[in-house]
Amino acid sequence: MVKPYMRSSIFPWLPFLIRPLIAIYTTTFFQPDEYFQSLEPAHRYVFGFGVLTWEWTSDSPIRSFTYPLIFVPVYQIIQYFRLEETGALIWLPKLVQSIFAALTDYYTYRLSKRLLGENAAFISLFLSLLSFFNVLALSRTLSNSMETSLTIMAIYFWDFDSGRDGDQGGFPGYVAAFVAAISFLIRPTSALIWAALAIYQCAMLPAHIPRLATRALLASCLAFPASLLVDKLFYRSFQLTVVNFIKVNFSSVALFYGKNPWHYYLTQGLPILCTTALPFSIHGMWITLHPAGSAPLALKCLAFVVIFNVAVYSLAGHKEWRFLHPLLPIFHVFAARSLEASYHWRRTRSEARAKLPLFNLRIKTSHLWVILFNLPVSFYVMRYHGRGQIAAMYYLRSLPRTELVSLGVLMPCHSVPWQSYLHRVELENGRAWSLSCEPPLLGQNLLTYRDETKHFYEDPAAHVEQYFSKAEVRTNHTGVDASWHHIWPSHLMLFKSLLTYRPAHIDSKDEYTTIEDILWAHGYRQVWESGWNGWEGDEMRRGAVGVWKSGNELGRI
Repeated sequence: MVKPYMRSSIFPWLPFLIRPLIAIYTTTFFQPDEYFQSLEPAHRYVFGFGVLTWEWTSDSPIRSFTYPLIFVPVYQIIQYFRLEETGALIWLPKLVQSIFAALTDYYTYRLSKRLLGENAAFISLFLSLLSFFNVLALSRTLSNSMETSLTIMAIYFWDFDSGRDGDQGGFPGYVAAFVAAISFLIRPTSALIWAALAIYQCAMLPAHIPRLATRALLASCLAFPASLLVDKLFYRSFQLTVVNFIKVNFSSVALFYGKNPWHYYLTQGLPILCTTALPFSIHGMWITLHPAGSAPLALKCLAFVVIFNVAVYSLAGHKEWRFLHPLLPIFHVFAARSLEASYHWRRTRSEARAKLPLFNLRIKTSHLWVILFNLPVSFYVMRYHGRGQIAAMYYLRSLPRTELVSLGVLMPCHSVPWQSYLHRVELENGRAWSLSCEPPLLGQNLLTYRDETKHFYEDPAAHVEQYFSKAEVRTNHTGVDASWHHIWPSHLMLFKSLLTYRPAHIDSKDEYTTIEDILWAHGYRQVWESGWNGWEGDEMRRGAVGVWKSGNELGRI
């Protein structure tokens, strides 16, 4: 049995070993934003080439360069030591993000210890490390992951009630306000968290209003000018990206990426976010808010933050699991309270064997097995679900530059990383392309608007016949669909399901020229396949990822 003082000194630092390992061994695809809202802009800033999505190139850009700036020194080190052709280009940015991921676990532990005591702190850290969603997303270069890290750090330093419940005032309160301001600049939606904290605290303790207002004003005066300067470095002009972000997300553009029912977060989002910890989180909140209880003010405030944010997010049309990720550390705090409360200590040999000897966690054996269910699911999303897209980029990266002359990606838009993995400047100027999915930025009717991806999958064969040619790349097109014209490249990447894909409106008895027929007719042959790519619900992304190579000079430009 490890002595208590050894547990206190070792266990809280485990995340700084575990999270980097998770980051390095994660070889799957989750969200396009992992690359196109972080690594690709940073890569373009340092190396001078890469792909920027509409969020960065529109007349009123909606993304701040604050988060990608973190990876600029990493790429500058890679450039200085000429490591672009090595694996360092891919895994060094991952390691940087993994440090912030580890800080999320660490401050979850610190917050639980501050509010609930040491035993609950170890339980919350255990939950955070085994969390399926943290394994899936926390170590990835997603702005939501950084928002999660900054949120729990700010909440730990937050001055809930100075002089009571073990809370802290003074300088830590200013740290909390500044970190909260940075998280707002990275993800303006984090304002909902800080608004909920301020509303509840001011309602319970009106005397705190001047102090909160002073800290918020000072943090804003420091953070916002810094953000304006950072964005000027990238955009070469002053941009109010936060304002632009809010405008776009209150327009129909947000609904272009999907509309979900009001109960989405209750029936899908929270169960996926918390998985097996959800019942314990709900129970922990219930005993916190129960009138007969004596919970600290800080815990009641955090319960209000969760309820407020879930309610507000449920009113939005477009919903995603990761939007609630900043709330997950709070859920783990409440789950720890529930697990500790339900644990019945019995000094018997059988009970001693049921405990985890290394960590001495006071969790029921039955509850422990429920939590450990996350392990196989986490391993699956780390190594298998969507591994084909990443493996394909490694394969293309390994090809000689004289062989990979041009590249086309016949997949739903942004299905693979781009120059942050390939780093091939010779593929610029239209020599590498993918199906696009720009939203209706010009106010087009959302019901009738079709982006290239939707148009392609409505009838792949007809789309190819209309927009593909042997001509040289044209760079000054005019018209709505001008950018849809493509050359036949030296290499094509696609999901196996596309080869025999038949649109729903084509009768099964009718003859239909498939993409596989077209590829063979144009001299393409498959040269690489990823193998099993996991279970996929989207029919457009099913099957292995294949790379097809032109057998003639159609792609040589």
